[in-house]
Amino acid sequence: MLLLNIRIFPLATMFYTTYALLKNKTCELQGGVCSLNTNDHQSTCVTLPYTCGANKVCCKNGMGGKPKDENRKGTVCYCGQANIPRIVGGEEVKPKNKYPWMARLSVKLGKFMSSCGGSLINNRFVITSAHCVYDGNKSKYVKPQQVKVILADHNRFSTSDDVPGVTRTVPVSRIIPHENYDHSKFDHDMALLRLKKQLDLLAYDEIKPICLPQREGISYKGYVATAIGWGLMDYSDQSSLPDVLLEVTLPILSQRKCRRYVPSGFPVKSTMICTGTTAADVGICLGDSGGPLAVTEGDTYTLVGMPSATFDCGQPKTADVYVRVSKYIDWVKDKTRDSKWCSLPP
Repeated sequence: MLLLNIRIFPLATMFYTTYALLKNKTCELQGGVCSLNTNDHQSTCVTLPYTCGANKVCCKNGMGGKPKDENRKGTVCYCGQANIPRIVGGEEVKPKNKYPWMARLSVKLGKFMSSCGGSLINNRFVITSAHCVYDGNKSKYVKPQQVKVILADHNRFSTSDDVPGVTRTVPVSRIIPHENYDHSKFDHDMALLRLKKQLDLLAYDEIKPICLPQREGISYKGYVATAIGWGLMDYSDQSSLPDVLLEVTLPILSQRKCRRYVPSGFPVKSTMICTGTTAADVGICLGDSGGPLAVTEGDTYTLVGMPSATFDCGQPKTADVYVRVSKYIDWVKDKTRDSKWCSLPP
């Protein structure tokens, strides 16, 4: 990290950065992390009595406050960029935080907690499945204070993989479900979560948005997509929830094949997209709802779907059904007019 700073910064800044890093060791050697000194009441810093550089405080590891300016990666943010060097049957995502748009949702339903996935799409909004924020027992949507969004997470049962000062839990100020969502038919299964505080998308590699489709007409039939989530690994074993984020690659089916693979009578509509395979033990399952189904176009990841329904998790010749994101671009843009979007990579 120090070598990276030396390469980028001019000599005067390099000296100050080196000096500051040496001073920071006092805090870091005691298990803390140095963060900007801020009186912001929303800061998550739990202070420790150890030494940091000028205008900084020592925070409990993983409890840093505002993003630090020296962590900025540039002046223009781009969407859909995975952190790579160049789920049933799924493999652990490596490297950790490879997909910086991945959000974990924790939803309080009475005495229970429900878990879903979501995708960061800009500095203020996470997109997910509407059924993730719908309380079926009460036939109504949950309140914003019942939902927490966790970003830059990998192992949900441990903080050992958290990125100090980066991994964070963000409260939600507003839930915007699609007006035509039908809980009984999985139709228009989409919702937007407005975060209480806007994110600085230039601050960290581990928190970046995914791109949305640029046009409605593309079917993505024949594309190989990536689904990621913390869903069950074995439907017959309700305790088979993974600790870590998993990923699996799945082919996108034509609408005709999708209709053959879903149970008779299930309405596969143009607003839905499907994946499926002839292999066993490969697919999405309970707990993967709301998470991203993404395709790569060049080096850029584009969000094409979010899980709505699955049948016999991971069984061959069955289809998983997702909401087709490309059908809702105008709706998303209309509901997120007060937010800032990252650019498509050049």
